[in-house]
Amino acid sequence: IPLRITLKGPEDASQFAPSLLNNIMDDFRVELGNNLASLDWTSFMNVDVSTGTYDFNQVMDTTGRPTRNPTRRPRNQPTRNPTKRPTRNPTRRPTPSRGQSTHTVQFHAKKVAPSYTLSSRDRTSIIGFIKVVLEKDLNPSLELIEVTYRGGGGRNGLRPLPLDITVKGPDNTPDDIKLGYILEALEDNRVDISQKIKNLNRNAFQEFELSLGPHDPTVSVHDVRLSFKNVAPRYTLSSSDRTSIVGIVQDILGKNLDPSLQMIDVEYEGGGNKLSPLPLAVTVKGPDESSPEVALGYILEGLEESMPEIVRKVKALNRNAFKDLSVSSGQFDPTLKMEQSEHMVQLTFTEGYRLSRDDRTSIIDYVKKLMQDNLDESLEVVQVVNAGGGNNGNSPIRRLPLRITVKGPDTKSDLALAHVMAVLEEKDKEIEMYVKSLDWDELKSIGISVEAFDPDAVEMERMEHPVQLTFGNVPSTYRLDPVDRASIILFVKELMDEHLDESLELISVTYAGSGSRRSDAQSLPLLVKVDGPADESDYALVYVMKVLEDHNEEIEMMFKSLDWDELKNVSVSPETSDSNSVTIPVGEQEIEVTEIPVQLNLNQIPNGYRLSPADRASIIRFVKEELMDKHLDESLELISVRFAGGNTRNLLSSTLHHTRRLATLSIPLRVAVKGPVSEKDYALSYVMDVLEDNEKEIERFVETLDWNSFKDVTVDVASYHSDLVSTGPGAGGGSGPGGGPGSGAGGDGMDMTEHPVELKFSDVPPGYQLSPANRAAIIRYIQKLIEEKLEKSVQVAYAGTRRTLLSSMLQHARQLDTFS
Repeated sequence: IPLRITLKGPEDASQFAPSLLNNIMDDFRVELGNNLASLDWTSFMNVDVSTGTYDFNQVMDTTGRPTRNPTRRPRNQPTRNPTKRPTRNPTRRPTPSRGQSTHTVQFHAKKVAPSYTLSSRDRTSIIGFIKVVLEKDLNPSLELIEVTYRGGGGRNGLRPLPLDITVKGPDNTPDDIKLGYILEALEDNRVDISQKIKNLNRNAFQEFELSLGPHDPTVSVHDVRLSFKNVAPRYTLSSSDRTSIVGIVQDILGKNLDPSLQMIDVEYEGGGNKLSPLPLAVTVKGPDESSPEVALGYILEGLEESMPEIVRKVKALNRNAFKDLSVSSGQFDPTLKMEQSEHMVQLTFTEGYRLSRDDRTSIIDYVKKLMQDNLDESLEVVQVVNAGGGNNGNSPIRRLPLRITVKGPDTKSDLALAHVMAVLEEKDKEIEMYVKSLDWDELKSIGISVEAFDPDAVEMERMEHPVQLTFGNVPSTYRLDPVDRASIILFVKELMDEHLDESLELISVTYAGSGSRRSDAQSLPLLVKVDGPADESDYALVYVMKVLEDHNEEIEMMFKSLDWDELKNVSVSPETSDSNSVTIPVGEQEIEVTEIPVQLNLNQIPNGYRLSPADRASIIRFVKEELMDKHLDESLELISVRFAGGNTRNLLSSTLHHTRRLATLSIPLRVAVKGPVSEKDYALSYVMDVLEDNEKEIERFVETLDWNSFKDVTVDVASYHSDLVSTGPGAGGGSGPGGGPGSGAGGDGMDMTEHPVELKFSDVPPGYQLSPANRAAIIRYIQKLIEEKLEKSVQVAYAGTRRTLLSSMLQHARQLDTFS
């Protein structure tokens, strides 16, 4: 098949094009052969593809006409002597006759993933590679004719893989010698053949082993499983124990197998560190007339007869884990499609029970053991975990929800929950007695029931809990700045988000005092709002206080970091607050509208690109409707998102953009929100969190406006000083006068200059990630320091990427105790 391939590239590379194409085509010879075989198996099952370059003009007439036969130049031939007889050809030395013979060999792959089955395409690829190997290394006295699949391979196509290899060689060479030459060549290349097979599917052939030998039709491989019950809950199957169990089965089964069968091998079929079921492949040799079904029946009978001795020897491996062991056997079908399903159940207690972490773990382990020992053998218990509730020690609960994950045939997925509930309902009294045994004096009268439940159907209730942080050893003259107060509240909110009991959802943590001016630092009243199940409302405050008490030292250190010299001896104690003395938000606190200046920076766009008013309006509408409306903190109400005017230069320009002929386009916005006065100090953080968390969403939306211009766009968000934004008539997105962001002139005629600086932290735990709230708190503190020293209005903006790994936790900011 002559092909003409046209390429375009640098002129000096044209001389390498033929060799490059030749290498590419040569690399895909086997794949081309496989594709041909898939088109017409009968014609191309033994096809061998070779590739090469050629002189186009020697093969084809470029005019489209058939190539004429060239006229030969006449040769001067001597006149034939009519009287002389022609000379005869000399008689050749007789050569031995060469006949064809076919020899069957088989490959056997061990430790292949149980679910893998060799496809015809992969089999053709293996056969093609074996053919190449034999052509290269077969004994010179033999000529390879063909390699074909014999058929009748094992279950996954590789246990075994029988091949017919036809060779031509001297008739006086015995067939067993020819077979020996073939096996020798294959054995010399077994590592390369193994690698070829592994490359077909690295997951399936991760640990496989390959052996080869003459084909024996009386040898068959059978899949069986052993199911282990009453094993210690936390036992994990080690590779040494697994090897010992496989050896025990092979030894004992070999003694009890039907006399018509001979034990060859027992091997583990894979499945990680799981013990039940334990899949095994049993290889036996039987009489020619023995069918596979008969052989499998004999194997299962032998396992049943051998089971008492197998159990006794397995117990000896680990007497603690296998103390009450029982084992059953059966046929294993690794090709059966398996799927996992999760099922929600709950244990309901008749009395409130103060469940410690250790007790909860013990109950879950006990339930898991019951499931493993009693669940239908077609299902496997994957895990049993807490589904929310009871996470904080010594917290009274009335229910323990569990998520039980099982794996089984897809044909039984609909029945899995019924099997799970059947076990729990049958064993509910055993579970009840086990729970009582944890603390008999307190739990002797408790009752337990088991039921399936839908977490979405649980009645939820909103709860508001007033708490306060009381500070000791605070100087009497110290006043808590609103910005610092907001930093503390955000820090407490992050602690709640991370550590609050799973049965509760945190809604907000807000300041419960009055006014937003500086206040004394003797106490900080807070209101914590949570959503949770109605039956847990009595315990929600306990969960909230548990978080504050467990993380009291972290709150204390964060408070000290605000002013190390003044607060280095401070102490913090969380307390419940008298709700009558707390000013509750929602209707009772003063409401105020706040405008927050933020800026969207669109990076990596073509230099000189101008954003149309229509596209800018689309972006602003997307930010308002898809981001702010859906994700803004519930304590704030969104009023509007509007364009703040100004030109399209970035406040923080980069020379890198200009060298790559790329630019940054900035869109200054004003986001107006309404909320309690106490929320004003950190409304900026809430707005920035929404934008920063959804930068990728903004990027994807912007790309839809103009793919060519925005295909490489990246988005980051910054705050800016509101005095720098012009809202006058001249602000419309152009570059004329108007004092917009980046215009270089403020309203007082002073020049605006930008100075990039960097804070470096040390001694930070590896992997610590600075949250946006903490980062904003540091920036506000630095801005306050600079304004106090310079007595000027300044802007301090974050100039990095959204998430930055620091080398320090927040408390190390105290090293920056003097301005420099």
